[in-house]
Amino acid sequence: MKRRYLYVSIFFGFGMLLTVFAFYSYRSYKNRNSQPVKSQVNPVDTVKEIRTNTSMKYIVEVYEGVTGVITREESTMPAELAGKTREELEAYFSTYNDEHEGETGKDIPQQKELISFSKEQIVVRENYLSEETMTFFLKEEEGQVVVYHEDQKTPYEYTGILIDNLPEEEKQKLKEGFFVKDEEELYSMLENFSS
Repeated sequence: MKRRYLYVSIFFGFGMLLTVFAFYSYRSYKNRNSQPVKSQVNPVDTVKEIRTNTSMKYIVEVYEGVTGVITREESTMPAELAGKTREELEAYFSTYNDEHEGETGKDIPQQKELISFSKEQIVVRENYLSEETMTFFLKEEEGQVVVYHEDQKTPYEYTGILIDNLPEEEKQKLKEGFFVKDEEELYSMLENFSS
């Protein structure tokens, strides 16, 4: 009987050992599969990036490169700029500047740049740098021909051409002053005065 009791005890102990081993193996297997992989977790950024919208003020600074005058005007947000971040706006203006490089004309800015960006407003500067579309004003001053910008106040060039050597008709025109439509006509006129 003792022998039988020994065999039953060994068999029971061995069964208990297998049960415990199976339980811990199953538990370990289940825990390994339920743990999230850390590389697949994407944290959510709590800082919200500012984007342009229709409630923002859109201020355009127009810079006349020839005269150095800057005028500001408030406008509505253009559709192509709506919903963009600061970086996207800078990229947009960089692309615009590359596409319009070398273009001239009074209605097309040669360059656009983002001056300021906040949740209340954005300020964009449009640079008109072309001298080819300028109008000039010629006038006699202290016995010399002087070229002014179209505002008739800002000197463009002191030519050093004396009016004493010019015909009376030209002297009279210069005393009153007159406009010249572009740079080509200006230099043609100055060449005639100096010859």
